[in-house]
Amino acid sequence: MQPTTTLTTTNTTTITTTTESAVTTAPETPITIGAREALNSLIDVAKTARAIDEVLPIQMLQILLHTAGKEGITTKELMSLTGLAQSSISRNVATLGFHDRPHRPGHRLVVAVDDPTEPRRKQYYLTKKGKRIVNDLLQGLKNRHAHVETLEVRTGDEILGPKWEDLKSAR
Repeated sequence: MQPTTTLTTTNTTTITTTTESAVTTAPETPITIGAREALNSLIDVAKTARAIDEVLPIQMLQILLHTAGKEGITTKELMSLTGLAQSSISRNVATLGFHDRPHRPGHRLVVAVDDPTEPRRKQYYLTKKGKRIVNDLLQGLKNRHAHVETLEVRTGDEILGPKWEDLKSAR
């Protein structure tokens, strides 16, 4: 008789291992509440993201969240973290920023700034609106998980000071 393994998954999980000499059955384990709570939390995040844009691509959400996670993140860093091409990063940042397409405004959640040490490199920061949206996303998690805190990242205007006003007036 050949050794076999049977895995059956429904609302419970049963793993049965059969060998020539013995049959072992693991006890049925229901899907944990934690997994369902995590899925519901992700659904809440998706609902909040849809408030930004009805068809918000996941890659755009990734860029927004990575920008929230690191002040002054660069295109190269975003490429590494998301696996997206430079052109995709630029297009998504434009949509998250102030100009989506000609004659169409962006979402005004992220601002691109020339890196002071390397003018060809861009750094990205959240705007006040971007910080508010990210905190709304986090609030969806906090409603289900008390340990989630509010985002304590500074916005572009808080970091750049007077230079921020120059950037806004140029738009």
